Amino acid sequence: MYSLPSGAATVLPNLVGMPAWSPSSSDLAYVSSAGGAQVIESSSDGGAQSTLVLTAPEGIQLSDLSFDPTGTYLAYVATATGQASQLQALDVQSKVAGALGSLTAVSDPVWAPGGEQLSVLAGVSGSNSQVVNTLLLSGAAEPPSADDTAPNSALSTATSLAQLQVAGPNAMASIAALMAPGVQLSPSVLLPGKFDRFYAVSTTPTGASTYSVDLRLVRDATGTSGPAFLPEIVTVQSAGPSPLITNVSSGSLTPVPTGPLVVGVSATTTSTGSTVFAIQFDSDLDPLTVGSQSIIVRVGGQAASGLQFNYAALTRTETVTAQSLPPGAVTLTVSPPLSDVDHAPIQSPYQVVLHPVPATNG
Repeated sequence: MYSLPSGAATVLPNLVGMPAWSPSSSDLAYVSSAGGAQVIESSSDGGAQSTLVLTAPEGIQLSDLSFDPTGTYLAYVATATGQASQLQALDVQSKVAGALGSLTAVSDPVWAPGGEQLSVLAGVSGSNSQVVNTLLLSGAAEPPSADDTAPNSALSTATSLAQLQVAGPNAMASIAALMAPGVQLSPSVLLPGKFDRFYAVSTTPTGASTYSVDLRLVRDATGTSGPAFLPEIVTVQSAGPSPLITNVSSGSLTPVPTGPLVVGVSATTTSTGSTVFAIQFDSDLDPLTVGSQSIIVRVGGQAASGLQFNYAALTRTETVTAQSLPPGAVTLTVSPPLSDVDHAPIQSPYQVVLHPVPATNG
């Protein structure tokens, strides 16, 4: 693990698989081997001092660590020798762990942004295919229908599609399960090329229970070509028992520009009436370039004043707090001179229209 502030690197001993950062602290969770068994440990200092989180029973292999958005729960995959893998999770504080549902042959757990759902790739009995299954962790029989959860459900559905697109052409059957009845999309639209990863930029309401999710499918650099991304707009209808995709529109393959990119934006209103914007970037920022000169909030064409800025280098997230904004849609603009730590400015202004949702408690 490499520390950007100090320039020092440390080695996590006996590491197995990929580690996971907690979104609410500086803790890094990882799987390691100890005495012939696998354990999950966490550390905030590069492994110099670690805390035991979970010891797996003998013969159980652990993988695919995934924190929920609050850092309260840690989902993971447990695989017994000769058996199909199973989805499990633990409470980070109490260390209480248990299986989630009865799915088998699972991998790649991904939490919904609100934390109320957990999606996972699961095997189909008697075949080599996989499907996306979503578990509701609130105990409800149906997906939540409250207005503030609909955008999260739409985002979860669109990102499930992106996961399958990145997985490759064998995911066509699973992709079809996300589509609304009668929606036909050609393989050339659904799987336009080979991509290594993806991220969601924004979710915007476009009608009654309809949302437009702006995705980016990213192709990493190779020996012969530079990194590139494909913009993709996914339309999701959230009415009914579960959200379904009604349209997918892909843009053109575009070289990844220099300078920082916005990879996620959210807006929430607090009980005190303030509005909090969380803007996540793909690279470390130069804090001196972040402020009212590079981030502007407008309502009804009028720029808000008295904004408060706070940059979290660990998560590459800029938090902007506005007091007592008038009701209505909010236009957020990020533009030069905002720059990364290598002094490369954002190449072109980023702008998105947001509708702040009430913050939830618990």
